[in-house]
Amino acid sequence: MRDWAKARLVDLTDDDRATLFGAFLDIAGQLREGRNTASGDLKTRWRRAGLHAFDRDREHD
Repeated sequence: MRDWAKARLVDLTDDDRATLFGAFLDIAGQLREGRNTASGDLKTRWRRAGLHAFDRDREHD
């Protein structure tokens, strides 16, 4: 199963890939402009969350 499906992003967006891509473009813009970083380094938080999800997934395989 693809990671997008595991994260239920497909369900949340009714499998609308344009919406998912737009969200990623918005995230990229936030990182470029330095927005929304007051509560910590977003890139670090997102990476940590992704690594934890991958680890959980490996534990269930």
